[in-house]
Amino acid sequence: MKRQTVILTLGAHRSGTSAISRILNLLGVELGSDLQPAGPYNERGFWENMKFTRVHDKLLEALGASWDSIGPLPDRWWTRDVVKPFIQEIKDLIDAEFSAAPIWCLKDPRLCRVLPIWLPLLRRENYRTGFVFISRHPSEVVRSLCFRDQFSLPKGYLLWLRHVLEGEQWSREFKRVFITYEQLLRDWQTVVRRVVNALDIPEPRDRVRFAGDVESFVSAELRHQRVLNQELSEIDPLLSLVEQAHVALREASDSDGVDPAPALEKVAKQLVPIEREVMSLVDENESVFQEILGGKQELEKRLVEQQEELRQRQDRLAERDAQLKRLNDRLVRIVSSKSWRLTEPLRQISKSLSWIKRIRPS
Repeated sequence: MKRQTVILTLGAHRSGTSAISRILNLLGVELGSDLQPAGPYNERGFWENMKFTRVHDKLLEALGASWDSIGPLPDRWWTRDVVKPFIQEIKDLIDAEFSAAPIWCLKDPRLCRVLPIWLPLLRRENYRTGFVFISRHPSEVVRSLCFRDQFSLPKGYLLWLRHVLEGEQWSREFKRVFITYEQLLRDWQTVVRRVVNALDIPEPRDRVRFAGDVESFVSAELRHQRVLNQELSEIDPLLSLVEQAHVALREASDSDGVDPAPALEKVAKQLVPIEREVMSLVDENESVFQEILGGKQELEKRLVEQQEELRQRQDRLAERDAQLKRLNDRLVRIVSSKSWRLTEPLRQISKSLSWIKRIRPS
């Protein structure tokens, strides 16, 4: 049986993993059957197989974590008994989703953190394995996370750094190609050529159609957050590490001969002694941010309630105005009717009689 080619897309949340995975799909790479549908935060689709995402979420939960956990996972967590059932579940899913696919891809930002349970399986099954590691300016990622998930800035930066460091560390023994979201939007042809060459992906059979499909999918409109020529501050220790990691990934993306591992290994070592302090500051900032956010949401709720009350009052006033108009119209019709004119003398006599009754002595 011919060896299957497996491509795993790595990158932090909101970094462009969806975009490059869709392009791989247009090249003929299988993504599976249960893809997360498009939504307001990814109008053109997530291209993420939800069957695997659900397993990854359950695995993180079993480890006392979640997709947005900023702390390190337990030491050598992949050797724990609680993890073993997930390895078999992943293997069963691969067989069910991709048994007939010569080349397939899995995209899930959680892969950066749960990759250790994939490694034995990738080695045992003798897949031809490669990684596409896509990065994006961390400030853009964090702004996007803050907008979508209501995170504080420090939490967003530390979450980005966790994914970058762990994803790069665990993928070192395999073929890798590093790209950036900015490169993809600016010159997708060059990016695709680099990915295809690095991971031995077959060229599209119909290049014209492929180019048209990619052109209609990749657009600068996908980039809702933008940072232009901005360097991160080196005053804050966390932002200094984020900047170093960002530069290492950018340099690896600019030149295929540059390995980001030494620079990122250095960043990981620098994070260890300040990790507790950084996490404490992140938690403190997150707590204050959520408190402010809660107050903001309460004010917004009260504003909505007051607007609804005002709308109801306006509706009642409008209904009263409509009733008055209907009564006035009816009165006008009565006054201008023929019967009203014919009975005018009788009304005058009635008024006179009423006046006589008032002035006549009792």
